[in-house]
Amino acid sequence: MSRKGVSMLLILLLVSGILIFLACDTSSQIDMPLKEMQTIDDDNGIDDDDNDDTEAPATPKADEPLSPTSLDYQSIRGTAEPLSTIHVIGGLAEARTTTTEDGAFCVKVALNINAVNNLKIRAEDPAGNLSAAATINIEQRTINHSLAGEPSASSVSHSKPGNTPAKGLDGSYFSWWENTTQPWFDEALYDPQWYAVKLKRKFYLTEIAVYWGQDIVNVFEYATKYEVYINNNEDIEVMPHEVPAEDLADYGYELVEQVQQADDQNIENNIFDLSDDPVQARWIFLVLHESNQLGILPGPDGQTLYSYEVAELETFGYEEPDDGCE
Repeated sequence: MSRKGVSMLLILLLVSGILIFLACDTSSQIDMPLKEMQTIDDDNGIDDDDNDDTEAPATPKADEPLSPTSLDYQSIRGTAEPLSTIHVIGGLAEARTTTTEDGAFCVKVALNINAVNNLKIRAEDPAGNLSAAATINIEQRTINHSLAGEPSASSVSHSKPGNTPAKGLDGSYFSWWENTTQPWFDEALYDPQWYAVKLKRKFYLTEIAVYWGQDIVNVFEYATKYEVYINNNEDIEVMPHEVPAEDLADYGYELVEQVQQADDQNIENNIFDLSDDPVQARWIFLVLHESNQLGILPGPDGQTLYSYEVAELETFGYEEPDDGCE
């Protein structure tokens, strides 16, 4: 290359260098290196390291639960770090809620049935730090409250005097109360016959179940027409079938169910689900009008279907309602 060519190259490089310099000088105001930005942040007193929260929240504090309980859930209250997320595991499913600005929380926990629920409660702060677990134990029991109740009935079988009202509350489906099939002999009514249980105390009932007896294997002796009543009074002044329907409430009665069912269905039980609207009761009555089985002789009004066997009158529910998290 000639000297002139070299000079031209140098000039071009110099010119290019000026252009590059100018470009770099302009871009340096826009695309500042991260290190230099960090230096400026530090000069302004802003340090990202100061925002790294690694400290776990304090262990939540939970109120004493109700245990044992017949409810299939329980609302748990307590306190934890304000605006943290509460996690509860150990029940039927994980439950979550958020604490208030004051740190209070209430969370509804579904429980495992007929089991001790070992619940662990943790708080999670906005940075994702988890607290140590608070532990509470809740025993869930599905209790047939009738087993501790007092039975009574309109009559007892004359031919089977061992089939007393107590047989309808003994926890066995292979023994039963049986009414008389000789009402004229035992001075009992043909229609209705009735069976009742007085619970040990008032309960909010979520289910009433009637199991019928079977004299012959797999042949059940059940009512085809009857009513289910409840009553909250301590003592009964008058039987429900003796009260006009419009006056039932005046005597503490509530009609739960009217049942009519075919006599050829071989029905083992009738179960009434009240869980959507539990009813408080001290007494439960079955007022029985017609059966799928014949009595020995017709009654004075031609009654023939009046033979009943109640193997179990079961009641399920809870004593105190959960006050919820509303």
